Parts: sequence; structure tokens; C-alpha cells
Amino acid sequence: MNTELLKSKLLEAAFNGSLTHADISTWEFPKIGDIAFTTSGGTPQAKNKEYYESGNIRWIRSGELGVKYIYDSEIKITQKALENSSAKYYPVDSVLIALYGATVGKVAILKAESTSNQAVCAIFPNERFTPEYMYYFLSSQRDNFLGIASGGAQSNISQEKVKNSIIPLPSIAEQQRIVAALEEGFTYIDAVASAKQNLSNTAELLRNKILQAAFDGSLTGADTSTWEDVKLRKVTTKIVDGDHNPPKGEEDPTPYIMLSSQNINDDTYVAMNKVRYLSKENFDMCNKRTHLTKGDVLLTSVGTIGRSCVHNSDEVYCFQRSVTIITPTINSYFLKYYFDSPAFQQMLNMSSTGNAQKGFYLNKLKEVLIPLPSPEEQQRIVAKIDELFTQIDKISN
Repeated sequence: MNTELLKSKLLEAAFNGSLTHADISTWEFPKIGDIAFTTSGGTPQAKNKEYYESGNIRWIRSGELGVKYIYDSEIKITQKALENSSAKYYPVDSVLIALYGATVGKVAILKAESTSNQAVCAIFPNERFTPEYMYYFLSSQRDNFLGIASGGAQSNISQEKVKNSIIPLPSIAEQQRIVAALEEGFTYIDAVASAKQNLSNTAELLRNKILQAAFDGSLTGADTSTWEDVKLRKVTTKIVDGDHNPPKGEEDPTPYIMLSSQNINDDTYVAMNKVRYLSKENFDMCNKRTHLTKGDVLLTSVGTIGRSCVHNSDEVYCFQRSVTIITPTINSYFLKYYFDSPAFQQMLNMSSTGNAQKGFYLNKLKEVLIPLPSPEEQQRIVAKIDELFTQIDKISN
């Protein structure tokens, strides 16, 4: 569920009249600068301690916008700073919009008298519009503001661009109806998104419980006393990681591909997204060219460790060192599910290194003990996990 897209559609409907089935032929369409006073702030000299120490005047920066209401500021300035800079007081219910940088077009409603820096434009309140109506209208225009933003190191819009923006302006009563309809719609969207997230979290908990039960025998009612703890290296013919000094990629796609941990999607395939293409020369220089065979298990070993997948075709790829390739002599999906299980994940996190980024040593992985039932029981466990995971996916997707 794309909540931002849904909210964007709702905002679009609000200002073309369709949300409240309004007759927009009765609306005015003035420029913001024609119906409201606008201004921007200023920054007192940062080196002057007298302007900031023990200050009690709210001074808002553009990074603080993006919430609906602002009641306070992260930084306070002094009266002396106010008198010696372009900062000025904005009244309660002023609508603020960010003019510079990554926050261009973000808005907020001021709920306590404050000042701001020059990256914030304030639209003072009056009887022509409600603060919430102006807030939602400007929110609906953020993509437009981003589109017209200009600048070098950082994008910006000018106060003039805000003032020249055309605003659909119905009566105050209709503005209030539009705001009420928007907030009702947003509340519903947020509730659905929250419920979906809760369902997703519950589904993940269920999967972990199923995997835990799979390897303690309770999932299939197995007698685990007949199982044998076997080192991973004893049930594989190959455990290798990728290239520690991978060659540089090419701009143009070629048949030669290098994969990283980003291509391991915790599923049953190698995802061909974010691949790095190699020239044949670089491909031949790659010292860890690996021929994948059907049934190989791939495990992420650096960064976001512990994601796994079973490969289902035959290819030759180069791999970065963030991927470990395992050719098992046991059921590939049984091994993949063991890698996914809470017991293995906990062990992996406890034994991983934590230098520049998390990872684990190949030699330690080879010594990991795998609880190993008979081939027939491995197949039963895999079939039961697949069945239950399919049911969970149907419910949670």
C-alpha cells in the first residue's frame, strides 16, 4: 500500500473540488501574494555568543518543517540577535514553507509565536483562509515546487515563487469541509497502513515460530533424538565467498555480471536487480568466478548478513565477497530454512565481526552444526514450511 500516493491523490481531489463535490465555478483563484502577507527570516551571526546563549526566542530552521504543527524550536535566539538580524516574529497560525535544500516545499503551521532563518517563508494568517487549508494546499504543491526549484549545490525556491502560486480559494465554510474530509481520509489511510504493518509483523513472527518448530521437531512431530548434529562442511561440496577485490563495473550491459548481497532477496532466487555489469576482460580477471548449479544456496555474509536463497539454474557469475556460495549434499531448501531460522540467525549475529560493517568468517561458517534428520524427514519439513508460508502469504499480502 503506497500511502504517500494515496494521500497525494486525496490532496489532488481536494483542490479540484471532487473530494467534497464542490462547485468550483464559485471559487476564486488568486495568487497567494494577493491574499496574504509573506516574509522570510534571517540568521543572526553564528559566531556571536550573545545572540544564542540563554536565548528564549524561538528560531525555526527549515529542517524542522514537515510536521503539521510546530510548538517550539530546537534553537533559541536572544533579543539582541533579533534586533541585529533579519529575523522577525511570526504570529500564531502562520503557515511556514521551506525554501532551500532537501526540505524545499515542506510545510508546517506555527502554534507559538516564533522567528526563523532565511530558508523559511511565513504566510501570515488572515480571514481569507484557514491555516489548515493553506497547509494542505501547499502540501499538495510540493512536487511542483521541487520541479521549479533551481540552484547549484542545493535547490531552492524564492519567496516570489510562493507568492505567485495560484491557490483555489472557496469560502471559509468550504475550506473547513475540505480540511475535515482530508483529515478523515488521511486517518483512514494511516489506520489501514498501520494495520497492514501490524499484519506484516505478525506474519514475520509466525514464520519465525514455524522455523523454530521445524528444527526442534514439533512442526512434523519428529523424534529429534534420531537427528545428528553435523558440521556444515560435512554436508557440502563447496563453500566459497566472492571476490575480495572485485573489478570495476561497466556502464553498458554485457553478458558478464557481478552480484553482491543486494541480489540475495531472502527468497528462492537470485534477484537480478542492482547488478554490476563487467567487460569480458574484467570478468576474466575476477578471481572468484563461480559456476552456480541448480540447488546452490547463497548466503549474505557481509553487511546485512544472513539473507539466503536457493539458486534454480546454471550460470557463471562473479560475486563480491558479501556473498557465500554453498553447494549442499542435503536438501537445499532444508539448509536455506535452517539459515533463516531464529537459532542460526542468533548464532550468526553473536559470532559476526563488527568492524567497518558486520560480517562473519568463512571458516567459522564451515564449522556450524546443522541438526540433520533423514532425507525423508528433511523433505517433510520443507513441504510443511512451504505449505504454512504460502498460507501466511495469502493472508498478509
